[in-house]
Parts: sequence; structure tokens; C-alpha cells
Amino acid sequence: MSERSSSRYVDRRNVIRGVGAAGIAGLAGCMNSDAELDGANGDGDPDADVQIEFGEYFGGTEQDEIKSLVQEFNETHDDIHVSMSNIPFDEFFDAIFTGVASGEAPHVASYWMSTLRFMESEGAIRPVDDWAELGPDDYYESVQSAMTLDEELYSFPMDIHGNMLISNDTVLEEAGVDEIPEDFESFREACDAIQENTDGRSFAAMEGGASILGMRTFHTALVQEGGQLVEGGPGDYEVVYDGSEGQAAIDFLDNVTGEYGWDEPEVDDPDERFNLFLEDELGFMLAGNWHVNTFQDEDGEVPEDLEYTFSKPYVFPGGEPATFAESTGFIFPADDSHTDEEIAAAVEFAEWITTNNPLWAQTAAHLPASPEVAESEEVTSAKYYDELGIVPTVKEMAEAGEMRYLPRIPSDPYETAVSGPLVDAYAQNTDPQEALEASADALRDRLS
Repeated sequence: MSERSSSRYVDRRNVIRGVGAAGIAGLAGCMNSDAELDGANGDGDPDADVQIEFGEYFGGTEQDEIKSLVQEFNETHDDIHVSMSNIPFDEFFDAIFTGVASGEAPHVASYWMSTLRFMESEGAIRPVDDWAELGPDDYYESVQSAMTLDEELYSFPMDIHGNMLISNDTVLEEAGVDEIPEDFESFREACDAIQENTDGRSFAAMEGGASILGMRTFHTALVQEGGQLVEGGPGDYEVVYDGSEGQAAIDFLDNVTGEYGWDEPEVDDPDERFNLFLEDELGFMLAGNWHVNTFQDEDGEVPEDLEYTFSKPYVFPGGEPATFAESTGFIFPADDSHTDEEIAAAVEFAEWITTNNPLWAQTAAHLPASPEVAESEEVTSAKYYDELGIVPTVKEMAEAGEMRYLPRIPSDPYETAVSGPLVDAYAQNTDPQEALEASADALRDRLS
């Protein structure tokens, strides 16, 4: 192992400080063999030269897909064997941090790439330049900067995904709306027509009340206003989203459930809006391209009578062609017990998955981060590319620089204290200006 990797990035004091000794005792075992997924080992040789553990947070269809990819890797690599363990989504950071501190972290894990700076600031992940065969140039330009910190390689991206406008075409037809809106004026007219001519709701800007949704929806509105969350860089971050652009963004979200009346403010039921959409009682949703999975039944099929369209969501008042974006990437926990051979194997696994994965696009409408995969016949002939046009629309936005990632900062932007007030404004629980100030002040406290 290189001197850089063994000294600078494995600071156990950081991760212990972050969760405390009690947290280590309670969570260090969450990635042990009892969490291993049945069948995740595939038909590869469990006695292979190098054994690595892959920690992932996926559920439902996506977990089936990632398990299939792990199986294929094991079957095509005699010298490396990957065991797959599931980390509960809401325990991911604690699990990785405590795993590093206790010497029980997986060799590779998957999570959102916008959180790299946060994990690096806690001493929880390592750069892998010394072991990598691939680099940023092997992936779409829009995700390249998200792979590195301080010009060092920390992650390999599996996909590019982001918020889109999802239209229920049956509701639009009933309302007399002939075209999918492409700007705020036509969008407002369409939403008003749905109110006047149908019994359904017009537009759900959030599918539920999770704090993550608050930040993602707000960020979409903010970047369409030309704003951003922070300015500056490491050691000199300045929170700026409580200025005029942020105020305009939060006012719009407040209006959706308030003045405009396009959606109801209750957000407790995470399934309500998707059910309304499936029942032709909701005209538009702001949701991720991957949410096409939500429309599928237990056999992976979308109801035949559901008519829907995924399109660019540039319909907020600001008018800037931009939307929230994210990538699921592979990160490498900075565990001292990992050998150089194991790190090399973990990197090889991540490189293989990210450049041999048409499945993510075929079954969940993600844009593969590798252009070679995204432009392969396996992807371009798939339903979500060729027939429904979801993947190529994401590709167009990515290539045009319209997919905007959250800033990578030494804090979790989805933390409830930061994102929760944004949901409260949408739910009509808090004055929008007060919600904006509470959110921005909470982030300032965490960056100070």
C-alpha cells in the first residue's frame, strides 16, 4: 500500500469522533456475514485468491439487478470473489464510519457521489489512483468532476440520474392539454386546466415528506433560478442559498400547495402521489428518472393502461435549463486492515461494474455513466431508451451540462436539520422565508 494511502486518509480519530464509542459497539457488526445476501456469491470460486466484500444499500428491483451484476463478475473472474452485504439506507454513513474505525469496513461500497467530501472529511474513504486502470475520461464529462477530490480519484460512477417532469397523458388529455409544457407559462396554464377540467391534482413537486426530497426539489428550483447552495471551497465555504434566488425557489414550492393549490400539503404518506398518478388522478410529478420502477408491478411490468411521459423539467419560474442530478458511485473505505491486493481487487470490481452495466438502463432507466455502455445496442434498443425516450433525454441533459450535482461539502446536505425545513414549507407548516433561513443556518453551523 502506498504511503499516501496508509497515512493521510486513515484517521480513525475522525470517524470515532463522528459517532462515538457507543456507535461503534452498536454498528460495527452491521456488515458481518449475517447481513450477507443469499445468492450474492454467484457461481464463482469462494476460494478465489482475493476475497472482497461489497456493501450496498439498494432495495427492490435495484437490489436484484446489482446482485445479478455481482454474480456475473464472480462467474467471469476466477481470482476475485465478491461477497455482497446490504447496509440499511438510513444507517449507511454510521456503518461505514464505524466499520473503518473498528477495522470491519467493506472493501468497496456504493453511495451517492455528492457525499464524497463529507466522507473524506471524516477520514472514511481513500483515493485509489495507485490501483486504477480507468479514470474520469472514461465516463461522461458531466460526472467527471464528481469522481475526484483535490485532483485525486475517489470514486467510479455507475450512472447519472436526476429529476424529471413526469406527465400522466390521460389526465392531460382530459384537461385539454395538447402538449407537454416546456416553460413556466405553459406549465402554469396546463396545471390550471387540470384544476378546472378534472377532479385530480395538477402537480406534485415532492412525492412525500422525506427530507431528501426537500433538498432535491428545492435544488431543482434553485438552479432554475440560477442559484447555488454554497460558494467557495474547502476551508472557505459560504452558504448563499438564502438570497434572492433561494427565496424565489422556496416561494414557488410554497405556492404549489398554497396559492396555486396544485397539490395538497399533507406529505406523510410516501406512496399517495404515486398511487394518484397510477389512478389517473395526478397530472404532473417532479421525480427521478429511476422512478419508472415505481410504476411497475411485481412482475416488473408497467400497467398497460398507464400513459405517461418523462421529459425535461424546465418548467419552474426561474427558466434556467437545469435540474438536480446525482450518481451512484463506488467508494473505497479507508480501513487499515485492507491489503494492497484487496484494494486492487475492489477497484477492478468497481471498474468492471461501471463499464459492463447495461442492466441499470434496461430495467430502471438510468443513464450509464460510461458512454460506451450508454451507446451500446443493449441500451439503445431497450424500452426506456428506444420506446419511451427516458434514457436519451437524461443523456441530452447530461451532455448539455444541465444536470447539476449538489456541492460536495464536509457535511451531509440531506440531514434533517438542513433539508427538513424545506419540506415544512411545502407542507404549509412553516413560513417559506423562515424555512429557508432555518435550513441555511443549519448548514452554516455544520460548515463552521
